Amino acid sequence: MASDLRSTNEYPLIKTISCGVATTQIKIPSSAKSIRIISESGVVYICQNGATDGGTLPSDFFPVPANESIDIPLGTGQQRRDVYIASKSGTININVMLLE
Repeated sequence: MASDLRSTNEYPLIKTISCGVATTQIKIPSSAKSIRIISESGVVYICQNGATDGGTLPSDFFPVPANESIDIPLGTGQQRRDVYIASKSGTININVMLLE
């Protein structure tokens, strides 16, 4: 199920999102300039192209090991896309930080 953070207007925003092996959409506010993602409990897959909320992991993804973080600068204008996350196995909590 998608996590809609678009109503956020205070930064930095820190949010914990539960996700499983199906992709979970993170709807990002237009004012956010970057997103940091980390999982303490398992490998998280990050994807954008070809992903849908609740769908299967597309062939193009980026794996992030447990206890490692990734910073993603966000595009602007028509090139901006939401981010999708999925776990390698089971359900895990993902910590997300949005920065302005």
